[in-house]
Amino acid sequence: MSSDQNRRWVYLWPIAYRQEERQTLEVSVHTLHPKRRNWWYSESHGQTTSIVIYTDIEGRECTIIPIPIRRSTCNPRELTFLRPISRWLQVCTQDHSGCWSEGVPLPARVLDVSVATDSDDRVSLYASRGETGVYASLSYCWGDALPLRTTQSTYRDRQNGISFHQLPRTLQDAVTVTRALGIKYLWIDALCIVQDSQEDWEIQSSNMAAIYKNAYVVIAADIAKDCNSGFLPRKSQQTSERVLAKVASSSDDSECVIYGRVLRKHGGAESSSGGFSAESIRPLGERAWTLQEEVLASRIIHFAHDELYWECQSDSLCECMDMDQDKTTFSPASWSPRAVFSRCRDSKNAKETFSSWTRLVQNYRRRNITKRMDRLPALSGIVKEISDAGEHGRYLAGLWSAHLPEALLWGARASYARRVFPYRAPSWSWACLEKSPGYDESDFIIDYGTTLEKVYTTILETECTPSGKDPFGTVSGGQIRLTAPLLEV
Repeated sequence: MSSDQNRRWVYLWPIAYRQEERQTLEVSVHTLHPKRRNWWYSESHGQTTSIVIYTDIEGRECTIIPIPIRRSTCNPRELTFLRPISRWLQVCTQDHSGCWSEGVPLPARVLDVSVATDSDDRVSLYASRGETGVYASLSYCWGDALPLRTTQSTYRDRQNGISFHQLPRTLQDAVTVTRALGIKYLWIDALCIVQDSQEDWEIQSSNMAAIYKNAYVVIAADIAKDCNSGFLPRKSQQTSERVLAKVASSSDDSECVIYGRVLRKHGGAESSSGGFSAESIRPLGERAWTLQEEVLASRIIHFAHDELYWECQSDSLCECMDMDQDKTTFSPASWSPRAVFSRCRDSKNAKETFSSWTRLVQNYRRRNITKRMDRLPALSGIVKEISDAGEHGRYLAGLWSAHLPEALLWGARASYARRVFPYRAPSWSWACLEKSPGYDESDFIIDYGTTLEKVYTTILETECTPSGKDPFGTVSGGQIRLTAPLLEV
């Protein structure tokens, strides 16, 4: 590859090449010095860039040379989202017996999105009667204000139907995806929970684990900053994809197009989601409520900035096909919130369960929440699943009795965190503090998997009193009784 821009030649010298299922070309960039003949210098500053060379899955296969197949992601998503999602769902339904089970009950209320004609395009609120059914669920950011919601005064109107064009754009896109997948029902919190009824909110929020776990698929509007932004861009995506060459694909001399693009970073332990790159999952990955929506979903489709991502109980995949199914300890998928949650719930090793829980808390604490009193309720779905596993002891407003006294080893810089008023949690729980705006939650320190050489503390009694209908939600008080030596200061 070369360029004569600014009268300088740029060559990409291959420094590594491996022919396997994922084929990448690592290159270093060297530029011919403008004044010194035959003198090349590096502008890469010690960095290497991985370039993926491929043919498009929708185009002609190259039979002359072994070129891997990938999927282009530069076309308008509004026109291309269905094909990869349908394929992922087909494979998951046929081959992954543990991902989703038929015969699950519908939530208390869902939206019927099946009515869509030129003269009558609407969705209507349907109150289920305990019957089973297939439904999708939406994970999204409300934003500063949601103009459309269900209240006690609008409940009857919602049952009679809402015009599709009256819905905010993010909700419109969710309906579009649900219909395209042939699913009749869609669950959206703003319309399926009576928003001005505290009793209904407590009941439905305590059922959140089941709602997302039982959904046929969860639609994650990762790129939508609010309900009006939408997540199905109408324009072509901006990507690094370029046509490199056109070669004969077979004996009939038909052309095969060979593309190249920079290998995408699909995440790691330090990304804000833990599984995909921070740029991909914002702003949804910065919202507290969406952590449990992500980890509890049997299947979830991320509509991210650059492409679509798929997660189920068996696979982590991407639209561009660069991700493989590597589940090793150091793969990005192994540090995703879903993977950490699974280890926290399923492991029988006390050190691993404690380490996994603190990682989840760190991820959760760096996320924003609109209503301060929702900090514990927004985590209750995850807590319920972990509690049912029975390995963590009693839940104590963000801590677990089986993790004591190590779980008390947390701290926050006093200038960056403040106590929440009115009362939200006991002073020994991290949930009693709220971070200051503008500071990363890395200032809130919990040591992963801390092992004490010698324990001088004995826990005598623990108690935490729920203040609502959800046993893992808001609390009115709590205490820990212990014995320990005192040091004179």
